[in-house]
Amino acid sequence: MSDSNSAAEASATETTITRIALILPCDAIESLALDRPSGEAQELLTGWTAMWHPSLLLATKETPEWAPAHQPPTDFAGRLFILPECSRAMIPDGWLEGSDGQAPQVVPAGKDRRQLIAALLEAAKPPAVPDDPELLDDFLAIGFCFFLVELLTRQLRYMSNLDEAGFRTELIAAAEEAAKGDAAEARRRLELGFDRLGDAREYFYPIESHLLDLTLVAPTTLGPSLQKALAEASSANLLVTGHLIERLACEAPETLQLLKEKLEKKKVSLIGGEYEEAPLPLLPPEAIRFHLERGLAAFEQYLGYRPRVYGRRRFGLTPLLPPLLRQLGFKAAVHFTLDDGRFPSGNQSRIQWQGTDGRNFEAIARLPLDVGRPECFLRLAERLGDVMDLDHTATAVFAHWPGTECEWYDDLRRAARSARVLGSFTTVDEYFDQTAMSGQTFQYTPDQYHTPYLRQSVSAGEADPISRWVRYYQNRTALDAAVALEAFTACTTGRIDLDVLSYWRQEEPRIESLHSAEPGVFDDTAMQLSLTRAASKLAETLGFHVAHTESADSPETGRLLLNPLTGDRRICLPWPDTIPLPARAGTVRIAGGAAGNHVVVTDLPAMGFALLAGGGEDEPAESKPEAETSRGWFRRKAKPKTEPPMAEELENRLVLRNGHCEVVFDKYKGIIRGINDYRTRGPRLAQQVALRIPDVTEQDAGDEAHYTIPAADSWQITSAGPVVGEICCQGRLMSREGKRMAGFRQTTRLWRGSRVVEIEITLEPDTEPGPNPWNSYYAVRFAWNDATANLYRSAGQLNYPTDTNLLEAPYFIDVRTAEARTTLLPNGLPYHRRFGLRRLDTLLRVRGETATTFRLGIGIDVAHPLHAALSEMLPPIVLPVAGRSSSASGWLFHVDHRNVLATHWEPLPARPPEPEPPATETYPEDVGYDEYWDPESPPPEPVETPDTPAPEPEPIDPTQVAGLRVRLLETDGRTTRVGLRALRPLVKAEKLTEGARPNLQLEVTGDRTTVPLGAREWAEVELWFAPAPSDV
Repeated sequence: MSDSNSAAEASATETTITRIALILPCDAIESLALDRPSGEAQELLTGWTAMWHPSLLLATKETPEWAPAHQPPTDFAGRLFILPECSRAMIPDGWLEGSDGQAPQVVPAGKDRRQLIAALLEAAKPPAVPDDPELLDDFLAIGFCFFLVELLTRQLRYMSNLDEAGFRTELIAAAEEAAKGDAAEARRRLELGFDRLGDAREYFYPIESHLLDLTLVAPTTLGPSLQKALAEASSANLLVTGHLIERLACEAPETLQLLKEKLEKKKVSLIGGEYEEAPLPLLPPEAIRFHLERGLAAFEQYLGYRPRVYGRRRFGLTPLLPPLLRQLGFKAAVHFTLDDGRFPSGNQSRIQWQGTDGRNFEAIARLPLDVGRPECFLRLAERLGDVMDLDHTATAVFAHWPGTECEWYDDLRRAARSARVLGSFTTVDEYFDQTAMSGQTFQYTPDQYHTPYLRQSVSAGEADPISRWVRYYQNRTALDAAVALEAFTACTTGRIDLDVLSYWRQEEPRIESLHSAEPGVFDDTAMQLSLTRAASKLAETLGFHVAHTESADSPETGRLLLNPLTGDRRICLPWPDTIPLPARAGTVRIAGGAAGNHVVVTDLPAMGFALLAGGGEDEPAESKPEAETSRGWFRRKAKPKTEPPMAEELENRLVLRNGHCEVVFDKYKGIIRGINDYRTRGPRLAQQVALRIPDVTEQDAGDEAHYTIPAADSWQITSAGPVVGEICCQGRLMSREGKRMAGFRQTTRLWRGSRVVEIEITLEPDTEPGPNPWNSYYAVRFAWNDATANLYRSAGQLNYPTDTNLLEAPYFIDVRTAEARTTLLPNGLPYHRRFGLRRLDTLLRVRGETATTFRLGIGIDVAHPLHAALSEMLPPIVLPVAGRSSSASGWLFHVDHRNVLATHWEPLPARPPEPEPPATETYPEDVGYDEYWDPESPPPEPVETPDTPAPEPEPIDPTQVAGLRVRLLETDGRTTRVGLRALRPLVKAEKLTEGARPNLQLEVTGDRTTVPLGAREWAEVELWFAPAPSDV
């Protein structure tokens, strides 16, 4: 613009200003484009609200107005225009210069409302109004509210129904009272103006709207900004973790005290639950429970208050949450997060979130608006219109850090305090109380959630984005196993070791930090040593003498194997030459091998033990009729069939085999060409190692051009049987241009009698993968023949069908066809990418990864993949024993359904006796417990009791075991009645329920009870033992 034009805009006129207008870049208010960059939105909102200063209202005696940029008024007398930069390009040529010696008086909108108001007052020279910042802000708030109502009316396809004359009267009267210095009367007239706006809104939407303020808390906001936000809060919600509450208690106790006061007055509600925001979608259920219980304990300790609504800022949603949150006493959840990651969302604010157990949990799913961005407020009417148009419970959520809100958010809050024009702010506790049991039911599957963890780790330059998870799962499985062994020991001895209990409570936080810890921070061997100590203690309790190699007084006579898992295990273990091989009897399936390489294969009962003693006689083999062949009239006896070696090299391939499958290797490429069984035709699975570096010229993401070509350099059969077959291949990964990208060594192992093909891969990378970890990586590639195969994967520890392309499954992926079932056991490798119907990559190395060795398994017709996965993650628990000359096996607890996983065992101390209930709670088997129990039924009439002093309670010994608590998870989505057996007779068993519902009493017969479980239900059961003779 020329200097003369600039002077025209800034020049003042002696004409009295009677009208002020904002020039908008539109023809009509309903055609105003609201999706604008932040700067443009800020100018438009600044220009509109600045016109509502009381001095300017007194000067014009009119409601502020707007004008279209493409056809602005040409009568400049008494007019003052506000021009946003985004409207300038639409102004007709020559308008700014004026005509006939007159030019428009124009003030640029700018982005600072206070500066614009000062410029307008300088240009208009209106009557002065006493300086009352709070009252001034109320005037600006009603202007913003007017703007939103006008836009909202058009958004909902209505004509304006505002009583414009009545509104103008109250507005100007308020300005006049402000000029007189009567702030109270000015506010009263403003509230009447708000009421007029509210009447206009109720004409097209008479239902109450809910506004939720969501204040985010981080370590950097624990200072004055949070204290100020709390001091001003009247209906706020704090999204905070238990760890931050703990830090608040240490760093800002006065702010913590203020928070307590606001909670008591119900002016603030808490949203949270965890101690720190852990990557819940990748954790097993017990780990999720730990993080929530630890967080709730911190809230209780420092606030004496716990959140009723669960929520978190970083991604961490999973369909496993609703049943667990219900068990822990939460009322509702926030079904959105504020960072990367994918989660399902819709057009409903208030939903019933159906969990994995099929039961509903109340949640809010409306995505929040960022009130630190001006464009949010320009589009607010559009968002509110969508909510009112489509939502059953109109709700808007506003998220912000303390002290970072735009000034229009203050306008909105002032408007909400004056009248419910656009809705009323409320706490989440009040919100869920007011809208209880409303909202549609949504059942989301694990495939609808996808975490950002891998991409975030690589972008942040974190070390070992993948192998840290492998370490975590191995240590977490060992921790759960050790806790189970300690519980079995306590139930066997009848005593709880409080020191051991305290140790495991301290150990669990360390284990749960592994998925975020840097390499080397945690000693992986420490957990295995603790597991061995727990196993030794149980062994001694059971009467076995654990031998020590340094002691000559107790020479080893065998091996004791312990299994704390819910599933049976088949263990293959080396056997020392100093002890005779055990007899092939009982649980021992195979015992043999050359001297110096003896191996034993044995079965191990779930939650039990097997003692393998050296020596003894084998069980007699079953006699089978000698095979005969017939040819015409002649008959002859068949020659005994010679069993082939478990590993052998043929002309153009190598073969590894046992009684369940045959693995065929390509001699030149170093890949598994096919895994064949003996029932179906054709190979069921192929496997190879590859580096994926995307070819930018290739559009198909699954094309082979993106991958290296494997080449075998050497082969070695390291074991040909008779107990184990093992083949090693050394090779290279070559680019399409013939350049070596990496070296690799793959060892493939197959035990006799085992259904799992074990694979160990060592990489020698020459090339670093690219920055996108989901598109450039080293991987194990799998391919299967049948395009009709269905895939299932682990979600938590549940078994779910999947058809997504990016999978997170650390336990297993099941490839099922009509005839076969092939299970991929990644042994804690969580990330997988699927291509089409027949291929899958399991990621080994991405940028930043330092691990070079990886273990996986391939299960052949494994009936229960989760048990196989846990067995792969937990090394065999083997102890040398002395003084035993015969083998034995047994169980300590028994779960009779393999689709049920015992996730936790905990001994229960003795507790005071409870009064006997008037009747045993039972319910028909064909009626669900939720339907049977009626929370609305009247309580029983009180029973009068004689006024006698209660007897003194007997002291309770906290170390005496009176029972056992076990958590049971149904994993396959089938309703089940699972039988439990304990090592001691039971006197009582009950299934715990949440809330005020009475526990479900279970029938007990001796050491047995039966627990009804719904599909994918996670239930807590308490078993109370009959007193042992020594306890009576």
